Amino acid sequence: MILTIAEKPELAEIIAKAFGGEVKKNGYWECANNNFVTWCYGHMLVLTPPDKVNPSYKTWVMADLPMDLTEVSHEIKTTENGYVERQYKIITDLLRKSSSVINAGDPDDEGELLVREILWKENYNKPVQRLLLNDLNVNAAKKALSKLQDGNSEKFMRLALKALARAKGDQIYGLNMTRYYTLLNRQHGGNGKLTCGRVQTPMLGLIVKRYEDFKNHVKSNYYDVYSSHDILKSVYLKLIADDKFATDGKILSPEVAENIKSACVMKPSTVVVAKVEDKHTPPPLPFDLLGLQAYMLKDNIDPTETMEITQKLRSKEIAAISYNRSDCRYLTSDQYDEAPATLEALKKYISGGILESVINNNGFDIKRKGIAFNDDNVSAHTGIIPSAEPRNLDKLTSKEKKVYEAIVLRYLLQFLDDKKYQSAKVIIECEGYRFGGSATKLVSPGWTALEAEDSDDDSTEENTDSAFDAISAVNVDDVGVCNDVRVDKKETKPLPVYTMKTFLEDLKRVSRYVTDPHIKQLLLSKDKGKKGERGGIGTPATRATIISNLESTGYFTVQNGKLIPTEKGIGFIKNLPVAVTAPDMTALWHEQQMMIMEGDLELGDFIININNTVKELMNPELSHGIVSAAQNFADNKPVGKCFCCSSEMKLTPKVYACQNEGCGFKIWRKISEKELTDNQMQLLMNAGRTKVIKGFKSKAGKSFEAALVIDKEQKRVTFEFAARKA
Repeated sequence: MILTIAEKPELAEIIAKAFGGEVKKNGYWECANNNFVTWCYGHMLVLTPPDKVNPSYKTWVMADLPMDLTEVSHEIKTTENGYVERQYKIITDLLRKSSSVINAGDPDDEGELLVREILWKENYNKPVQRLLLNDLNVNAAKKALSKLQDGNSEKFMRLALKALARAKGDQIYGLNMTRYYTLLNRQHGGNGKLTCGRVQTPMLGLIVKRYEDFKNHVKSNYYDVYSSHDILKSVYLKLIADDKFATDGKILSPEVAENIKSACVMKPSTVVVAKVEDKHTPPPLPFDLLGLQAYMLKDNIDPTETMEITQKLRSKEIAAISYNRSDCRYLTSDQYDEAPATLEALKKYISGGILESVINNNGFDIKRKGIAFNDDNVSAHTGIIPSAEPRNLDKLTSKEKKVYEAIVLRYLLQFLDDKKYQSAKVIIECEGYRFGGSATKLVSPGWTALEAEDSDDDSTEENTDSAFDAISAVNVDDVGVCNDVRVDKKETKPLPVYTMKTFLEDLKRVSRYVTDPHIKQLLLSKDKGKKGERGGIGTPATRATIISNLESTGYFTVQNGKLIPTEKGIGFIKNLPVAVTAPDMTALWHEQQMMIMEGDLELGDFIININNTVKELMNPELSHGIVSAAQNFADNKPVGKCFCCSSEMKLTPKVYACQNEGCGFKIWRKISEKELTDNQMQLLMNAGRTKVIKGFKSKAGKSFEAALVIDKEQKRVTFEFAARKA
């Protein structure tokens, strides 16, 4: 018997269909030729927690730090209704009966690890083959099954070790540093939990720095110089900055600007560059998770909610989209071949609206193969697109429909014409100074007739037909006169405070803020081959969760759409050593993980390095800031009045509690497995109710949504469900 272990149930079903003769059993598929296919629910094993490693670690004590978490061991993930434990037993029972295994984890290091760690824990020593599949359809699965590789080769073993090193490093670093800073803070009069992590703390550092730079920005003046010339009619060209008279591209002295004006007015000018080019802009690529999360903010759907919705959309009940936690925006050739069938399926569900407008557009051609279809650019997964066989779309909520329709629209745009336009550019020289400008003229809107193009706020390009006509009419060596020069006094502006959209986008390119050339290059190399990622931190699947945790821990709040760090968040970042707040550690770990994969470093040596890093950071000389700021890290500061008795309320990491002992009203942060944000808790306290919140779980493990309402008589929080439609 050959056992295939897939990363997730929907992948197992596709592989089973590829084998043929599939019959669904309890927790697995039985297929033709003695093939059995079972599945994981992502990582089914977790690293052994500290209190299981050493019972004394259950209590947070400074004397135990740094905790010795060197040993690598796993235990089965505990779930409320036991579904992981039950499935794990099914897998192990099948393993005992099998003659060999096919590892069908995702084709990346995490996918390799989550199946491999089960084989390690169960001491499986029979043959293992590796299935590499990044497109969830039966034809792609058949092709992949014909190209199985040796799963026990050193290449795949070391790929798993690379992922294990990252997980183990995060455990050792995150748990130790969180305990250290929390206990240090408590020793000196503070309270609350100061969480610290390799990714989350640099993410908070970005929010704090952007806010502080904005708040402390000192305005200064600079001067832009524009000229007009008789051969260009009324079009003004901007002075091209030169290091001889500008600093960092800006003229800082008004005298310099006026001297340029005096030198050029009514002087001869010559065209040195003149060109008109035909250009085109292809449709935007399909969404990856982060891009979808940023896009849906326009509909007031936050990143966590978007991810939860996509989880539902790809569930077996709905089966409306491809894999949702993707960091890739490209598609495979197989997906191009399936496009006509997908379109026919979608037509059943599209009636009216912009989606129908796409199909009826004259430029729509399902046979058009745009730049999105590129096998070389596909990573572990493909872009998020609609499936050919969705189900139960009539059961979607309004928000779920918006997310689904955004995914469908972005997919259909791939089959529309490019936007076509002409671009005219000119550079004129006058008295040794160069002035330049450009303009565009739309030839055909293409896909932009149906979806707005992202605008470039920094663009100075003219888009009027008159400007284009004037610029495109001149030729190199044409001679004229500079008939006017205008000097505009301007003020420097700081980068704006992050919104959720701009922060999500910046997390893909953190390397732009790194000054150390070696660290910058390491971050960039980490994302080599990942289109759209340029030295980022975190992953599409973890970023939204980390952001939510930072908010719920009280490190920042969202005010008028802007991410504003709290006093606690600002104080924490300001008083940490740079090594903890910078993204350098992610880069350095990646370098060592690559060495592990290439056989130049062993996992044990990597763990020793992490332990040494933790010991070095637990240095009193590096911790003065935490000690001196301890009183500022209190989580139980008064934050409002009790809705039941109007007494003072205080907020801690776990509960919002009334300080009147006679009342004793509390709002727990976690309700039915849902972690509430500070904003949700504050709204409940002030208004006595919240909007509908998603993500609650019943005792049976089923997700549900409801508003929270305070029952003043009973002094408790209750659920309020929307009325069911007749």
